Amino acid sequence: MGVVAGSAETQFYVGVGGALQVDRLREALAAASSEPVLLLGTALAFLHWFEAMGGERLSLPEGSWAMETGGYKGSGRELSKDDLYGLFESHLGLPAECIVNEYSMTELSSQFYTRGLNAPHQCPSWTRTQVINPETLQPADTGYLTIVDLANVGSCLAIATQDLAKKSTSASQGFHLLGRDPNAIARGCSRAADAMLSRES
Repeated sequence: MGVVAGSAETQFYVGVGGALQVDRLREALAAASSEPVLLLGTALAFLHWFEAMGGERLSLPEGSWAMETGGYKGSGRELSKDDLYGLFESHLGLPAECIVNEYSMTELSSQFYTRGLNAPHQCPSWTRTQVINPETLQPADTGYLTIVDLANVGSCLAIATQDLAKKSTSASQGFHLLGRDPNAIARGCSRAADAMLSRES
């Protein structure tokens, strides 16, 4: 997990063994009491942190934000976005509109962002997304998300994910991410971090 303070200096609070350095993180946030901070981490890392906090509540400086990279990727741990963002508010005082979600993966060069709850992920102009029926592979309102990424130079141009999405009607090339197909192969970079954090807790 990382913290960017007002000086734009980034500090990371994950030890060599993968454990969150909860005390150092708490101290850093206390020291930044007068400057907004940006917290960056995976949804799993934030969940581990909130669990370690117990009933503790920190008061972040006004103007602070968080960016979570979401996705439990078959880790065996699931929490709805509403519930996760509720923990941000109860532990950090951050309302949903101050939380940005980033969606991407190792196979992509581009990222997709949304803020708060119920807003679609926005797509860069050099990407195209489509939601397809996983059985017929035909366009659908709800189904698997497929992505064409022109930034994938020297790599695969398009991928078909097993992430469930709903086609957005309010934003061009946008989509509402619904989660992972429960029958899909468990994968994702955050799973290794979850394994380490679970071992340390």
